[in-house]
Order: sequence, then C-alpha cells, then structure tokens
Amino acid sequence: MQEETPAIFDQGFVMKKTTKLFCLTAILALTACSSSMRYFQGQDDWYRDLRQSGWQASGANKQIVTQVINRIEAKNQNQDTRFDLATSEYKSGNWHYEWDSAGQQANADGDFLAASMYYTIAAYPFINEQPRSNDSYQNALKNYQQAVESDGSVLEQITVSTQDGEAKAFLHLPKQQPNKVMPVLVMTNGSDHALTQLYPIYRDYIKQAGWAMVTFDLPGLGSNNSFAQHTDRTNVIHQQLIQKLKQDPRLQPDKIVLMGKSFGGNAAIKTAFTNSDDIAGAISWCGAVNGPFLKFGFIMTLLPDMTRDALLSRFDLPQEQLSQQGSALALSNQYLGKIKTKVPMLAINQGNDKISPVSDMRLIAESSTQGKYVIVEEDITQGHCSSDSLTMPLVVNWLNQQFPI
Repeated sequence: MQEETPAIFDQGFVMKKTTKLFCLTAILALTACSSSMRYFQGQDDWYRDLRQSGWQASGANKQIVTQVINRIEAKNQNQDTRFDLATSEYKSGNWHYEWDSAGQQANADGDFLAASMYYTIAAYPFINEQPRSNDSYQNALKNYQQAVESDGSVLEQITVSTQDGEAKAFLHLPKQQPNKVMPVLVMTNGSDHALTQLYPIYRDYIKQAGWAMVTFDLPGLGSNNSFAQHTDRTNVIHQQLIQKLKQDPRLQPDKIVLMGKSFGGNAAIKTAFTNSDDIAGAISWCGAVNGPFLKFGFIMTLLPDMTRDALLSRFDLPQEQLSQQGSALALSNQYLGKIKTKVPMLAINQGNDKISPVSDMRLIAESSTQGKYVIVEEDITQGHCSSDSLTMPLVVNWLNQQFPI
C-alpha cells in the first residue's frame, strides 16, 4: 500500500475533509458505532486483548507468538471459560507458563529482546493480584537490560522519591558518546503497556536522532507497581525526574521533552502547564487527555473486562470510586482550552481513535502558543493509537524542527 503524506495541521488550521465515515467522538455515539463497540467489547474467547502486531513490533517473533497462542487455545478449547483463564495451575496451557517458557528459550538462544517481550507478555496485563506476574516482569527487565547493552547502548536506573515511595525510571544512552551532551526525551507508555515494549522506538528513532531517552512505568504497573496511580502521581514523578535529569552533566537541561502514549499522554501534557519553565516540549501520542474522562463512569461500563480490571489495579480503587475520578483526569477542566502554555506541544495520532479523538488533539494544539497536531493517515477505522512506523518519523521531524541539535 502506498503511503500518503500525512496531513499536518498548525493551530488554527481547518482539518482536511475525509471521505471515510467514522463515529463521532462524543461518548454517547459509541453505542451507535459498530467499530467502536467491537473495540470496547474485546474478544469473546480471550480475557486478554491479543496484540500480536504490537508485540512483534516490540521484539517478539511472529512465529513464536502464533505458536504460543495456538498452544494455549488448543490446551483449553474444551473448557467453559476463556482460553487464557482456563488453566490456573502453572503448567502447559497456563498463560504465564507458556510465555515464561518462550522467554526462557529466547534467553537461552541469546535473543534478549524477544525474551524480554515474552516475559512482558507473561506479566500482561500487569494486574497486581495475578500470581507470577511480578516474577515474569522482573525477568523481562533483566533481559531488557541485556538487549539494550548488547546493542551498543547503556541502560541506567534512576530512582526518584515521592511521598508514596520510590519510583524507578531508566535512562538510555549510546555507549560511544564521550563528552557529548544530549537532549533527552522522557517517554511513558499507557495503562496496560510496559516500558520494556519501548526499546525499538529508542533504537530505531530516538537514538538515531541524537537524543537520549528515559522511560518509566506508570504507577501501579511493572517496576512501579508498589504504589497506586493517582490523578497527580505521574505528574509528580515527572516533576522529580526532571530535576534529576537537569543535574546530569551528560544531558542538556534546556532540552527535556516529555512524550506520553495513551494514558501516559495525560501527565505529559499536564506537566507542560504545571512545569512550563522546566521542560522544552511535550508530545501526546494518542493521549487520553480529555474526552473519555468527561463521561468516565459510562465509559467504564463499556470497557472489556481486561481493560477495566487493569485500570482498577492501577488506581487500586473499586469501580464506583474510580468512575468519580474522571473530572480530575479531564484536562479541559483546568488547562486545555482555558489557558495557554508557552511550551511547544505536539498531538499526534490516527484520525479514528475514540479514546484520543481529533477534537482533543486540536484542543492540545490550541492550548499552546506553539501548538501543532498531526493526523497520521493510516488505514485504521477502529482501535487505539497510530502505528510506530508511521508515527515516529513524524515525531522525530518535529523534534528536529523545534529543537535542532
């Protein structure tokens, strides 16, 4: 398929018309749109959302992924429950067992990035109450470090203190960069994606552009699962982390840019308002920043079981209480559309995302004196987030234009 040139919109531009039909991003319209309902309902035979393409993009082998999924299904097809929940004992057919086994084999073969991904999938969706998830994720981190270091980079752990405990972040730097001071991108993933899925983004795009990268798991997830998410907690981690990065002589203190994907985009954009003097820019990649939270209680009733359980685990709240947090998470209640930040902001995504609609992207751009939104022209009529391969070149282009090295 021939790629079209993505449409780039500056603040004040009128969005280009498209002949594709897609659902209104208003929450009530979700019930009337079949593609949205498929997205929210999930897969009937599986509790987990099977994200094979994303796993493969993050380092997993397509053939191995297919084999493991088929093996789990074959072992549990005669059970009365979903395939990935049917075998609770740690043996053949059990989700954790099968993916841990794939991780062990990949590690033995020296494919550390694939091993990290298989262990990450074993821990997915990172619900703290699930047995073995933490052990699997620790193995994912160990293999992740081996993958980064065997590929010519350095991975260093950074610890920041908050009132809730210590949060861990990880700095990625090229090995062979003596006396070079680098700009740094701080990237956070979504509520059910781990930092171990981000290395190809660093290797293929950020490193090539001459930037260092810092990643951390959201509170309640992965390496930061010891304390729960909160409407301000990720923002606080960003604030503490920024101060540490400013003191690192290898990094440029005036070129710290935040980038958040999905739920991670919420804190990245919020920090552009709360700490406008401390960061150079902020990027929302399919960021959940506003629309979904205006009717959060209703949205919670539509989410697939896995997504809802993951959110409840992150916040460590019952559903009724979490549903009441929407107003604090909707950034239009305090920031977007109410005040302008001097921090350059980029919103980027495909145009048919019900979690991160175009209206929210436009609102981000209009809330910065140097705002821009980019619609990635991708053949997607449902689902969440644009692909890495089409999104990241545009992000790098924006970084190069905004912050030339």
